[in-house]
Amino acid sequence: MKITTLLTIGIGIAMVTTATAQLKVLQNGNTTIGGGNSSFPYSQTKLSVNGSTSLKSSLEIMNLNNSNVGWGGQIRFTPNDLRGINHIIADNGAHEMILFPGYSQSNSALRRVTLYGGLSVYGYSYLAGGAYFSDKNLKENVTKLEGSLEKVMKLQGVYFNWKRQIIKKTGDKEVNIAEGLPKGRQLGFIAQEVEQVIPEIVHSAKDGYKSLEYHTMTALLVEAIKEQQSQIRLLEEKISGLNNKTEEDFDNPNKNSDDTISLSQNIPNPFGVHTQIKYSLPKSYGSGNLLISDLSGKEIITLLLKPGTNQILDISSDRLQNGIYLYSMVVNGKVRVTKRFVVSK
Repeated sequence: MKITTLLTIGIGIAMVTTATAQLKVLQNGNTTIGGGNSSFPYSQTKLSVNGSTSLKSSLEIMNLNNSNVGWGGQIRFTPNDLRGINHIIADNGAHEMILFPGYSQSNSALRRVTLYGGLSVYGYSYLAGGAYFSDKNLKENVTKLEGSLEKVMKLQGVYFNWKRQIIKKTGDKEVNIAEGLPKGRQLGFIAQEVEQVIPEIVHSAKDGYKSLEYHTMTALLVEAIKEQQSQIRLLEEKISGLNNKTEEDFDNPNKNSDDTISLSQNIPNPFGVHTQIKYSLPKSYGSGNLLISDLSGKEIITLLLKPGTNQILDISSDRLQNGIYLYSMVVNGKVRVTKRFVVSK
């Protein structure tokens, strides 16, 4: 009986150690399956498999480095020439997963990770540089943006804080997806509000949460600035025409100075707290108003002008933010003179 058993074991060992066997145990105790590679660096691996491997269960990779140093558990994708090894480091000891493409490639610009498909990240991500595809060869149905300024004026920027606990069930586990979100006061937009104005840049994930393409808003802002500059140029042309007409009135010697409307440049300009504007409004015109507006033409302050010559009006910056403003003399419902001042607190 013992002889039979020993013979059986001997035959079995002979079968698995032959060069053509599907399962081969090397003299150093390492094992190859399906003719797995036993050359360097595989000669140091405990198991080498040549062919597809299917696991009908989870795969756990543990760092068996008892010194607690190094990169931890790793998955390595190595080409036949053993160059350009790609690492996936499952845990570096700091609860991090690291992708290290082309470990042996000295030129870091050539190390790339390509992803075809979407990526959802519940947490803060760091980026030292990067670019978005914008090649015309990837686009069609290209049309110009219109009404950008109107859309920008409808947007409302807000301050906010991310919630600290939002439980999402993943399989049989519950995960707090808000745990990795940035802490402290944030600023941005509310996606649902932006969707009412610019629905093209708002998207809904499978879990229902909405995301916002902040980078695409650059195009909208550029066009809005261009529209605003066009409005400013039109206002400047109107102001220039009004000023020229006023100067013609001043230069007309046949006119009585008591009947001339005038509006001087404010002093000081720019100003931080107070400034004064000298004006003349003949009594024959009755009373008038000084209209202060922003560069878009939006009325901000209206002040009463008393009739008389060499009048002085004191202006306070309490209701004004830093910026450039227009101030106009309005008499009998018509703008007679317009000038600018700058508030710099």
